[in-house]
Amino acid sequence: MKLTSTALTWVICLAALSWSCERLDNQFPKTKEELLRPKTWTIKDLVKGPPGGATTSVYNSLEPCERDDEYRFRSENRLYVNAGARRCDSSELQEYRGSWTLKNDVLLEWFTPYDTVALFIEELTADNMRAYFDELNGTTLSRYTFVFSGK
Repeated sequence: MKLTSTALTWVICLAALSWSCERLDNQFPKTKEELLRPKTWTIKDLVKGPPGGATTSVYNSLEPCERDDEYRFRSENRLYVNAGARRCDSSELQEYRGSWTLKNDVLLEWFTPYDTVALFIEELTADNMRAYFDELNGTTLSRYTFVFSGK
């Protein structure tokens, strides 16, 4: 196929625009709040191990009813949790509201009628989040790292 000069001009303009937008995204990266809000997050893995040491997946230790929960962090610190296809208890609501806060871009806390969670964000991209909490059991410190997928 032979490109006309008009078509070639459009192709060059679209390529330049795409390159320009990519450069703007790199110059002005999104904040953690902007990365959290537009997505629906689900737990894809849960790993356990000493901080900085080898880890083992303990995802299967989560109840099936916990594995399909969906988390939506919305503006004005509104949190929506959907229990998914499986609920842990017949009295559990299918969807319930809570609130969330992000402190110093590293501590994510959320509050619902069922639990209070505080996680340290280790990594957050447009599609993935790794966040952890540490638990001391006797003299053993374990780190639990949740791997979330955002869609």
